[in-house]
Amino acid sequence: MKTSKIRILLIFSLVFIITFSIIPSVLAKPRKTYITDFLYECEIHDEGFSNSVDNDDEVLADATAYALEILEEFNLLKTEEYFQNEQNPFEVTTKEINTTDLTEELEDSAEGEVDSGDPDIYKLYFFLKSLELLEDTNEDYEVSSSVKSKIRTFVDSLLQNGGGYAASKTSTSATMASTYFALKIYDLLDKDYANKTLTKNWIGSCYNGDGGYGGSIDSSSTILNTYYAIFSMDEIDDVDELAGKDSTIDYLQSFYEDNENDEENYGGYYPDDNAENTMISSTFYCIMGISLIDDGELENEEETLEWILNRQNFKDGGFKDIDDGDEQKYSSVINSYYALEIINLLDADSVSLNEEIFMVEFNYWILVGLLVAIGIVAVAIIIIRRKRRL
Repeated sequence: MKTSKIRILLIFSLVFIITFSIIPSVLAKPRKTYITDFLYECEIHDEGFSNSVDNDDEVLADATAYALEILEEFNLLKTEEYFQNEQNPFEVTTKEINTTDLTEELEDSAEGEVDSGDPDIYKLYFFLKSLELLEDTNEDYEVSSSVKSKIRTFVDSLLQNGGGYAASKTSTSATMASTYFALKIYDLLDKDYANKTLTKNWIGSCYNGDGGYGGSIDSSSTILNTYYAIFSMDEIDDVDELAGKDSTIDYLQSFYEDNENDEENYGGYYPDDNAENTMISSTFYCIMGISLIDDGELENEEETLEWILNRQNFKDGGFKDIDDGDEQKYSSVINSYYALEIINLLDADSVSLNEEIFMVEFNYWILVGLLVAIGIVAVAIIIIRRKRRL
C-alpha cells in the first residue's frame, strides 16, 4: 500500500513538472518577435499606426514612421511570419502590409499638411520619413517631386535672421526643436541648408553654463533640447564644433541613476532634476547624445541594457515606462522605438533581441486550472489501479 502511494505521488509530481516545464518552452519567442507582434497590433489597416493598442483608432505620424523603421530593420516591412494563432498556438500565419495603399495615404497626408494654412513641421518630417522608408523598400515607388518641392519651400520659409528655424510661417521665434526637424527634413530631401554657418552659430548661442542647451536663446537647459542641439550640429557640420563638449557629457550623465538599491530606476536616466522615475525617452536622449559626442564616455552600459530590457511589457510585447510607481497597462510604439535604438547601441550583436523569452501575465485562474487538471489525472490513475485490483 505504501509503495502504491509513493507511485501515485511520483506520477503526480512528474505530470506537474512536465506541465510547467513544457508550456514556457512552447510559447517562448524571441524578444524582437514580441516587438513586431506589438507593432502589428497597432497597425490601422492601410492608414498607418497608432501609438498603442489602447489607442487603435488614431493614426500618428511619428508612430507610423517609427513602426515602419523597425519593420524595415527586421526586414519585415512587406511580409513577415506573424505571431502564433490565438486559437491554435502551433499554427503560424503570415501578414502583409499593403505598402501601396499605405504609401498613397501617407503621401496624401503629407500634401494635405503642407497645403494647410499652418503646416506642422513635426508631422511633415515624419510623413516624409515614412515615405522615404517606403521608397527604399519598394523599387516601383518614388516620393512625389511635387510633395518634396512644397515641403522644401515651406522649410525654407522658416529660417529666421538669427539662423534658427521657427515652428511655423507665422512665428518669428526660432526654437531648437523646429531647427532640428528642419535640418532632418533637408537631409531627407538631400538638399543643402540655406545658411549653414548662421544656423551653426545660432545653435551655439543656446548653450548654457551647465553644459546643456535651451530651446532658444537665454532659455534653461533640458535633456531634449540638448539632444536636438547635438544631433543638429552633427547634421550640418561636426559635433567637434560644439562648445563645452565635456560639460555637455557631464550634464547628460548627471541624470543617470546609479543607486543599485533603487531597482526600478537603476540603469536609466531621469527626464529632469525633479522626476521620480527614469524614463525610456530621457534614457534614449542621454545615451544617444553622449555616444555621438564620444562613445567612449558611455558608462554602465550593462546596467542600462538590463534596465531597458526590463521595460518590455509582458502584456503586449512592446516597451513601457513606469509612471508614479505604477506600471502602464499598454506599451507605446514611440517608447518601443527608443528602446530598440538603445538596445542596438548597447548590444551590437543583437544577442538580447534574439533571446527567447516566455512572456505571459501571471493568472491565478490558469494556475488553478492546471492544478485541477493534474488532480483529475491523478484521481483517474487511482481509479484505474483499483479497478485492476478488483
